[in-house]
Amino acid sequence: MAEIDTKEPLDVVARQIEVRAKKADEQVIAAALLMREARRRIETGEAGDISWYAWARKNIKLSTSRLRELQRIAKADDPAKELERQRKLTQKRVEEHRTKKAAEAWKLDEERKDLIAWAKEAPIEKVRQVLRQVRDQAEDAPTALIETRPTVVAQQAA
Repeated sequence: MAEIDTKEPLDVVARQIEVRAKKADEQVIAAALLMREARRRIETGEAGDISWYAWARKNIKLSTSRLRELQRIAKADDPAKELERQRKLTQKRVEEHRTKKAAEAWKLDEERKDLIAWAKEAPIEKVRQVLRQVRDQAEDAPTALIETRPTVVAQQAA
């Protein structure tokens, strides 16, 4: 990887970022157009009796989804607009995935809900006592923590 001089003034760094990002976009579009040309040549039989997809999977070391993305860019009337559209779609998928994961993380099983409800209502000293018990069990035998149901510990402390 090329060494980057970070001692430049920030306005110069900002312009360098813009130039490099534009060049990166141009490289993606160029790769897509090369794929279009390779596909045309494969489909005319230049590589023998092999389908485009089989040839691409064997010879181009990119994921299938990346190959499809490049093909969509290559087929577009305006490859730059298609590249931007692909990026927006990817960003939307990532946001949806993160939202789904966050929602799953907040789904609590019934025992955890019971324990939280108990902890909210119990005197703080009882909560501390349960936490000490759980920590002590975890230190003594890590599997004991897994096998002990939190609501049982909380009920014993109550």
